[in-house]
Amino acid sequence: MRMSSRATESDPILVSVIGNRLYAISDEIGQTMLRTSRSPIFSEARDFVTGIFDHRLRLLAQTAYIPVLMGTLPSALRSIVDEFTGDIAEGDVFILNDPYRGNNHPPDITVAKPVFVDGAIQFWAVSKGHHADVGGGGVVGYNPTARTVWEECLRIPPAKLMVKGKRNRTLWDMVLINVRMPWLVEADLECQIGACTVGERSLRALIDKYGVAVLDDVADSILDASDRQMRAALRKIPNGIYEAERHIDNDGIDTDRMIALRLKLTVHEESLHFDWSGSDPQAAGYVNSTLTNTISASYQAIFMTVCSGVRYNEGALRSLSVQAPAGTVVNALEPAPVTACTVVASQTIVETVWLALSQVAPERVYASWGRWLAPATMGFNPRTGRPFGDIHFMGKSGTGAAKGFDGWDHRGAVITAGGLRAPDPELHELVNPYRVLRYEYWPDSAGAGQWRGGMGTIYRWRSETDGVMAANFGGGVREETRPFGLMGGQAGPIATLTLYNKDGEHVIGTEAFFAMNKGDEVEIHAAGGGGYGDPQLRDPALIAKDVANGLVSPAQARALYGAELPGWPCANDPVGCAGSGATHARFDDGSASQLAAPASLRVLPAEGRRSGRLRRFQSLESPTPAGAFRCFARLRTTRGRLPPPGYAKETRIMHRIRMIVPVPVPDEALRLFAAQLPAGLVRDDIQVDFVASGVRPITLDSLYEMTIADAAVLEAGLSAQKEGYSAVCVNSMSDSGVAGLRSALTIPVVGPCQATMLAACLLGKRFSILTMWERWRPLYDKVATEQGLNHRMASVRSIDVPPDTSELLSGKEDSVFPLLEREARLALEQDGADVLILGSTTMYQSHRFLAGRFPVPVLNPGIISYKACEALIDLGLSHSKAAYVPPRSML
Repeated sequence: MRMSSRATESDPILVSVIGNRLYAISDEIGQTMLRTSRSPIFSEARDFVTGIFDHRLRLLAQTAYIPVLMGTLPSALRSIVDEFTGDIAEGDVFILNDPYRGNNHPPDITVAKPVFVDGAIQFWAVSKGHHADVGGGGVVGYNPTARTVWEECLRIPPAKLMVKGKRNRTLWDMVLINVRMPWLVEADLECQIGACTVGERSLRALIDKYGVAVLDDVADSILDASDRQMRAALRKIPNGIYEAERHIDNDGIDTDRMIALRLKLTVHEESLHFDWSGSDPQAAGYVNSTLTNTISASYQAIFMTVCSGVRYNEGALRSLSVQAPAGTVVNALEPAPVTACTVVASQTIVETVWLALSQVAPERVYASWGRWLAPATMGFNPRTGRPFGDIHFMGKSGTGAAKGFDGWDHRGAVITAGGLRAPDPELHELVNPYRVLRYEYWPDSAGAGQWRGGMGTIYRWRSETDGVMAANFGGGVREETRPFGLMGGQAGPIATLTLYNKDGEHVIGTEAFFAMNKGDEVEIHAAGGGGYGDPQLRDPALIAKDVANGLVSPAQARALYGAELPGWPCANDPVGCAGSGATHARFDDGSASQLAAPASLRVLPAEGRRSGRLRRFQSLESPTPAGAFRCFARLRTTRGRLPPPGYAKETRIMHRIRMIVPVPVPDEALRLFAAQLPAGLVRDDIQVDFVASGVRPITLDSLYEMTIADAAVLEAGLSAQKEGYSAVCVNSMSDSGVAGLRSALTIPVVGPCQATMLAACLLGKRFSILTMWERWRPLYDKVATEQGLNHRMASVRSIDVPPDTSELLSGKEDSVFPLLEREARLALEQDGADVLILGSTTMYQSHRFLAGRFPVPVLNPGIISYKACEALIDLGLSHSKAAYVPPRSML
């Protein structure tokens, strides 16, 4: 029995029932796709979205399996209807994948079917999903070398896939002849058509039950309710303009250049405006975003956080608006390539919105999620006798933490909002010629915080066939694009993808092709999310639980959380306990044992931890006295491997660091340089030797003298490794000779300028350098340019004092320190700096003076570079020989 439309005026229950039924129908379309798809991208990963529209093309309901797609359905359907107005018949089914005709990116193909009643369209059932093949020169649609959209895909404008219930054979043939896996594309298009037909059937039943008039009124009520909910949510955000900036790692063409996305977010009463006008121009490579995609990702960032209780429909979008100038990376002009936009650009957009919101509503947003970094692969499967295509969805990252909650583990890129499913490893091996070798949480991958980030994963597989092509895409491989923390929480790690083949080990960057043959292996370290809140405030019981479960190593528990592990054999061992789970150790009597993680731990009071003091506590639950075990960190013991027999009980390795001053100075001055490292800073198992170099005094005031310093440092450091040194550090913010020594040596070589700038980027958004002399500015500009950090350097401020070390090393602080304080204040107030860097290692005496006067970090480059050497020695790490290729004479 059909109901009167007046029923909706006084029956909110009916509105709720019909509203929920519309969402159930949208979900039914998606469930049909899951059960009828041939592609694991649909059936396993659920990389699609479904929706219901009314005859006025208003989005009434949708199921956002992959949320970044949900904002693109309205523009895609509008483009179809605009193209075929007056030529839409019952039984027609429409298709679209052209990113410049309302779609987002080419692999996501939109299929739409009108629902007719009495000769008139009343609803539309729509699905959009990522297809395993759309032609072009890429792998599963991804072509990192593409410079135009024509190199990426077969473009399908709005077209009729079915005409009055019959196949449009010409169009089907045109599509299928242009793809490598026509049987798979055909099957998944039929899957989408069938799913929309199921939705059509259910919508007809809904119309039969309630009638068109009632459903029209209900649609109005549903959208008005969502509008009110959205405005109520936005009223809780203080009015204002909030700005933020994040970066795309690179575009696949210019791999050295990051691409900036800049947002000005305006909150005014009950509206929210996203202004992306400050973003970089569109890129040469395929990371560009279409306007549709930018709108969708911007809205997703809001619906995941401050408006998470509001249903995503046309009503909820009335108070939102987006501005993205044509020709920018967030609104690329045809024919720019755009395939990576739904991942690479979208995750950066969401991060930028959250960073802006964190300034005004930090308790309602997440820290950054780990970015996607995994490949699409394609080749010939000898088991099936057919080509195959795959996206490696098992390489999933962790989410960022939020106030009161740790991040979720193994959830994937933020664009999925956790909706991406990883395939079953055994099914994955059945469908593809791969063998999964490793699939586990990555210990210590979560950003530390009062609430830690979610865990990332380690995923490794082996190819069982030759000739596999792979396209790695995503990001998070630079310091600047690591998952950021909030409110004192720490960033997650850098993500990596490594290829192992007969030629060795190869780190593959993002937006890059690579090939695999039989026996080759790939290992992905997917980053964990950023932390939220000061790690020193984390509940000790949660730290203990994470250590016991192998998620956090004892070394990280001590270093980041200030936690001491009673009775734990490696409590003072930042090397040997870097792994997780059970740890081998050697007793004082020389015997060996495998020790499980302790049941409890204690944490110092906040004031003790903040001063860097750590003590051992005896566990109340454990009878084992603290310090009963001794583990030899310097023997490079690792999890699961005992030290070789024959070591003395008190064996110790003394490490030496050569600290090179790039100018010739007398011994007295050299002792003053050595005083930069205060008593108690240098561990008793490390010896630092200060060495002066060069043949004549220089002031590093020109490129000429910088070249002389490079040569002098190179000469002074080349023999360090042969003489038994464990690391070399250049004691000058010029970083003279660093690159050359890294090329020639296999031990770590550290430059203070690079190390301090990178440390500043971890601690704040923009840094300023306080220098003695204006003519030293090129030194900092050079290093900032080499590291791609110019955008993070707010200013270089000089007190214009000639480079006489006596000004700071011989008691003339009264004349110099006030000048530094004045310039530091200007850097903070006028230049927008939030971290200060001393511009010379000889300025170390001013550090305490300045640090006590400003509420921002003040970085002493001499100490930071020494600590960087210490950390690299402890971790057994040195510089990549792919980055610093040895001279041929040394090969």
